[in-house]
Amino acid sequence: MTRYDADETSSDIPNGIFRWPADVFGTAFNTAGTYKVFYFVQETDPLTEKRMTSTHLVTTVYRESDDNEAPPAPALVRPEDATVVHTPVLLMWNSVTDPDGVTYRVEVDEDGNFDEGAIVREDLESPYIVLGPDDGILDARTYHWRVYAVDGFGAVSPDGDVWTFAVQNTNPDVPGTLLVKVNDSSGRPMTGVTVQVAGQPEPAVSNAPGMYYQDLDQSTYSVQITKPDYAAVELAGVGILSGEVTQRQVQLLSTQWNGWASQPQPHKGYTGTNHTFSVTPACGPGLLTFQWKWDDGSKAEQLGPANQTWPLTNLTAANNGTYWCEVTYEGTPHETNRVTLEVADHLAITQEPVGGTVNAGEPFTFTVQTTGGFAPLSYQWKKNGTAVPGAPNANQYPITYATPANEGVYSVTVSDAKTGGDILTSQEAPLTVTGEALPIAGGVALGILAAITAGIGLARSKRRR
Repeated sequence: MTRYDADETSSDIPNGIFRWPADVFGTAFNTAGTYKVFYFVQETDPLTEKRMTSTHLVTTVYRESDDNEAPPAPALVRPEDATVVHTPVLLMWNSVTDPDGVTYRVEVDEDGNFDEGAIVREDLESPYIVLGPDDGILDARTYHWRVYAVDGFGAVSPDGDVWTFAVQNTNPDVPGTLLVKVNDSSGRPMTGVTVQVAGQPEPAVSNAPGMYYQDLDQSTYSVQITKPDYAAVELAGVGILSGEVTQRQVQLLSTQWNGWASQPQPHKGYTGTNHTFSVTPACGPGLLTFQWKWDDGSKAEQLGPANQTWPLTNLTAANNGTYWCEVTYEGTPHETNRVTLEVADHLAITQEPVGGTVNAGEPFTFTVQTTGGFAPLSYQWKKNGTAVPGAPNANQYPITYATPANEGVYSVTVSDAKTGGDILTSQEAPLTVTGEALPIAGGVALGILAAITAGIGLARSKRRR
């Protein structure tokens, strides 16, 4: 996260105008997409000379993408156009989709111009919002409202319908609204669900996956939520108040075997640490049993606990092996993925690189030795704190032909293959290069000249004989 101060020449902070520095959009926002920007304002009190800071706020900034198509305009659902409502009022619209993801922007205004006085709510992920007096929706007023969809690159849908509603809180005949959100065992919104309120001729209506709503008179109701192949859920004693929104969230469990909501994952653990394997089947109520198993490499299947989890404490090399769970649902066994547990000692440097003094033109090699960690190890050799270009990813860094340019302080950072695992940096090892090295090309030329001279001397010697 980077801090950017306001551009002093183009901003007018006392009047609420902030402008980005010119180079921000070529650096911080150089990739198309969605950015969350946190900002605050500071000023100095002229009387106390104390510096005051506003609360931190957040806004969304988009970097557009070429050839990006805007999402379609959402269709308004409720309250229906030109109806009377109580506050708080539930505004709903049909969800839309876009390959780049979508959020919604709602605008509410009394005069329908949607200018500076409009009530605006942005970055809404669900196709509804509840607004009340605290949001500026007041009694005995008429409001216009509209909705836009915005994709992940900031493309805004075209203008859609503009509807109106009138707020009349003294009207006792305004119904309340039941809003039910239905997810499966993995938390995914469910379609094709029937939400039936007792005594109502029609089930609740859906305006988005997993969302069902119905207007009801003030009373207490029983609600049945059903879907084929899933266990029904009944909500009893759901109270509906005139003009109010009552929300409920329900999870439906399958009555059939639908695989896994989560399975055990491979793990690398250091000696002495703990790890827990777990499994969650995607199934509904029924006879369900668990049996963990493992193979320590001897090809002999061994039994673990008969629970949904297998906690392993104080890991040692004896815990190395392959683990899985056999889950039996209604008499039928199902086996999870087989995953490995690897245990190793923490990475340690046992021999630090040693510096020294070398004559120009001579070789020199830095070496580091380690134990523990998970293979393969990675090595990053550094000189004066900066990575050495072209240095080998190995425990040795050879300098084949030392020059004064090689002089400096060397170190190496060693890490293992565990995600988030050990990262160690060695002690610093200084290298001093004495004398001036003959350029490599000159050295080769000198060698050739010496060979020619030696050849001439040999020829003369033969002629004298």
